[in-house]
Amino acid sequence: MRWLKIIMTDRLAIGIIIGLIIFGGLTPVFRAMVDVPYVGAYFYEMKTVLPRLNQQFFMISEVDCIGYYSYLRSLMIDHDLEFQNDFTLFGWPRRAQEKTDLGHTTNPWSVGPAILWAPAFVLAHLYSLLLNAVGHPVPLNGVSFVYDFFIVVFSMGSGLLGLIFIYKFLRFFFSAALSLTTVLAFFYASTLVFYQFHEPTMSHVLSVFAVSGFIYFWYDKFLQKRSGDWLWLGVWAGLIILIRSQNIFFVLGPLLAETIVMFKREQSVGFRWLLGPAQLLIMAFLCFIPQMLAWKFLYGSCFTIPQGEGFMKWGAPQIPSLLFSTNHGLITYTPIMLFCLIGFLLVNRVSKREQMLAGTFFLIFCCELYINAAASDWGAGWAFGARRFSAGAIMFAWGLGMFLRWSNYRQWLRYLVLSGVALLVIFNLLFYFQWAYGLIPRGEALTLTQYFSGKWQALTLWLTVLRQIFEVIFS
Repeated sequence: MRWLKIIMTDRLAIGIIIGLIIFGGLTPVFRAMVDVPYVGAYFYEMKTVLPRLNQQFFMISEVDCIGYYSYLRSLMIDHDLEFQNDFTLFGWPRRAQEKTDLGHTTNPWSVGPAILWAPAFVLAHLYSLLLNAVGHPVPLNGVSFVYDFFIVVFSMGSGLLGLIFIYKFLRFFFSAALSLTTVLAFFYASTLVFYQFHEPTMSHVLSVFAVSGFIYFWYDKFLQKRSGDWLWLGVWAGLIILIRSQNIFFVLGPLLAETIVMFKREQSVGFRWLLGPAQLLIMAFLCFIPQMLAWKFLYGSCFTIPQGEGFMKWGAPQIPSLLFSTNHGLITYTPIMLFCLIGFLLVNRVSKREQMLAGTFFLIFCCELYINAAASDWGAGWAFGARRFSAGAIMFAWGLGMFLRWSNYRQWLRYLVLSGVALLVIFNLLFYFQWAYGLIPRGEALTLTQYFSGKWQALTLWLTVLRQIFEVIFS
């Protein structure tokens, strides 16, 4: 590891992260799927799908993805918020018939992803117009491979930026080598690898981008923020909440921590200092107005639980199940999370900053745990792991970094921990392939046999499909 510390620089580390994400996104390595239109790799699609652009192949096919995208398509193409035709276009007629009390087609998903995707949609539409102008007719209704390509690339790019923010945040505490090791270990051993490559049109990689950016910029000027910094953070905060409203804890936690630190330092918090957090909250509220307007139109209230009153079981959170169940349990599905949480306890006791962050992150985790456990579908339906925790990638990666730093105090312990992390990466990737190929149930609890077995079958099937795809690419 010493040679790695010597040669590793920030530019090299970020270059490695960028290279691996681009490689994973453009090649079939993580997207070698069976019996799906996009098959697994854009190199493959360039050869087999692009000649048939007039056909409505779409990666945005799961109902959550459709819900997010429908805001954008409906506003840009239909100039309304009536989603019946949108859900019908994407093959979900049952969802199209579900109505709110005001008679509108219900859409419980958030508007944040649509706002982020807007530039990609505009580029896709302009490119589609160009293709039609030069004699290659493609749909202009927002439903084609062209729109899909731009949206997916934008989402993958956002996930990549999120990883870079995580790396830069870790560099406040660790060496370049340890920070890179932590980022890659967490990425490949957690749900992130799945949602980056397999389901980038869900909201999770966008949440990783927004939350990680907010935490990085917040800590970068800790106790040294000017008015412009607070307003900038307010925009990030608004974006975080627009993507997923429960992400508000990633805003309130850091604000509370900085207020407490300032109070302990000054023995008081004057109006002048409180003006900054107030600017942040006001800007965040202004940025949240699009979601409020959408809720008002669809449900009749600016603040609501769009899934319905019975969706949240506030008095009966399923915390043990959410942590340890084989139905997408946080620690069961992604055991690396146990190392991350233990890392919160391994901070430097001399460093007040590290203690402050550990307390802040643990408080946020507890809030997220309660909210996610109180949801009636705490298993999150068709999901790879406890996907609703994905937004907290930066704090979990920080915990993993603390755990890896602690293991460096003994050489034998370092090698033992790194070996364990490597095994968890392999386990997670094989689990990913099992899920993708339908070798295990995707929306319910696993049996112990399903949990522990089938990994070799997933590996051999993945290698077979990979070989077939490469044969097509190079034929």
